Amino acid sequence: MNFFVVFVPGMKKSIEVKAQVSSRRNKFEKAKVSPNEAFHYCKYCGKTEQDDEELVFRVAANGEEFCEDCRDQVRVLKNEENSPSRIIERSSKKPKPSGRKGKKERWSFDQEDS
Repeated sequence: MNFFVVFVPGMKKSIEVKAQVSSRRNKFEKAKVSPNEAFHYCKYCGKTEQDDEELVFRVAANGEEFCEDCRDQVRVLKNEENSPSRIIERSSKKPKPSGRKGKKERWSFDQEDS
């Protein structure tokens, strides 16, 4: 009887935690994107970042992505030359970390020789 009182609550909690972990692991595996799948896709020409790593993609206000080459063509086709469009730049390559740009400038006072 003492065995059940002491050890069963701990075993029950352990089983619950394992079930939660396995459900979170399954949810994570389903949400993972395959490495072969393209993240950016140009709506106009169909290019992806896998076609050209240097290609810069832009996202319009309506959520459509365009590569930098097609952006001007799409703007002409939709007669948006005069109206400013809200476009957010997204690059397919990671930004390089910038190191320290230089030493901090320090205040220096001219000392006069007396």
